[in-house]
Amino acid sequence: MAKPYFRKDTSTWYVLHKREKIKVGRSKRAARHLADKINLEDAEGKVGLYKSKEKNIETFFHEIMDYKKNIRNLKKRSITRYQGIINNFFKFLKLKFPTITDLSQLNQTVFESYIRYRKSMPLNKNGLLVKEEHVRIAKDTNLKIGASDKTVQNEIQTLKSMLNYAVKNRDVRKRYLIENPLEYIEPIRIRDEKEKRPLTKEEVQKFLSYLEKKDKELYEIFFAFIHTGLRDGELRYLEWNDIDLEKRVIILREKKITHLDGDVEIWTPKTKNGKREIPIHDKLYTILEYRKKRHKDKSNFVFPDHNGGILRRKLRDQLIRVMRAIGIKDVTSVHALRRTFISFMAMAGTLRETTMDIVGHVDEATYEIYRESTRQHRQESVNKLDFGILKN
Repeated sequence: MAKPYFRKDTSTWYVLHKREKIKVGRSKRAARHLADKINLEDAEGKVGLYKSKEKNIETFFHEIMDYKKNIRNLKKRSITRYQGIINNFFKFLKLKFPTITDLSQLNQTVFESYIRYRKSMPLNKNGLLVKEEHVRIAKDTNLKIGASDKTVQNEIQTLKSMLNYAVKNRDVRKRYLIENPLEYIEPIRIRDEKEKRPLTKEEVQKFLSYLEKKDKELYEIFFAFIHTGLRDGELRYLEWNDIDLEKRVIILREKKITHLDGDVEIWTPKTKNGKREIPIHDKLYTILEYRKKRHKDKSNFVFPDHNGGILRRKLRDQLIRVMRAIGIKDVTSVHALRRTFISFMAMAGTLRETTMDIVGHVDEATYEIYRESTRQHRQESVNKLDFGILKN
């Protein structure tokens, strides 16, 4: 019969079964859970299914990425983001724990060390790791120390979901771990998250006026963001087939895209509510009508790259550059333009359900954030009421 056993000198829980001692970790609950599983399997004559199995870490993550790319059909940008997280983790292991090569060697201590590492390593403006000797030589003012709390938390959640495949896989032969080593890592407290706010009317005017004079292409791109509430990826993948100028709507839905290199991608909106119709603003209609005459024969994308393919321009970098040029330093995300659209919809008194139909997804808590920014506007509107009954 299997039973939990605690070793005080190492503060480690084990499960004793017959002549075997199976290491679990610091969790008493996990040890009890494993003992119960073994006893159940023992009764059915299937002992041996719940031991950690050997599996090379790099091989495991490579298989996971292959699964996400070819079976789950995740978007290219998601695959790139996941691969970046894995690469960060590999660099950390080689630097801090070079002897760890097997999944069974990963534990809570390793990941706690990883969190400290990500919060302390120098990064460039794009969030990429920089070697310390380069920091001393360059003394680059664009460098910052450590990733943000939110970034690190997202990385930990991503790694945790990947490691779950080694614990809960339907194929018993691929259950390489007894327990996910990230199961009992407490969520990181987000302390450094910048306040998310939409642009004011005056800021929108200043922003677009500057762009119209300096960069016509960027002006049209950012004008579209502000007047549609589109996400970054939705605008980049927008094709002329998605636009009905006669009905004055943009139609977002799942579609097949063939890239310049011949690679075929199935593009889908971010959420299940992502399939939607977006009314086209009158001035945006004029811009799109002109762009269609100018670009339709060169590319099927509404806002193509210079070679006619999907737009690769770093819009966030361009946004930050322009914002700083006009004296706005706290707006650093293209998503702020989506927030601006939603905020002005709320300011105009649009029902939340109508806004959701247009932008795809806004939960109650998020919508309240947007409504918060319109309270002064509502107060001013009420103060303008004059029924002529309060005169002295």
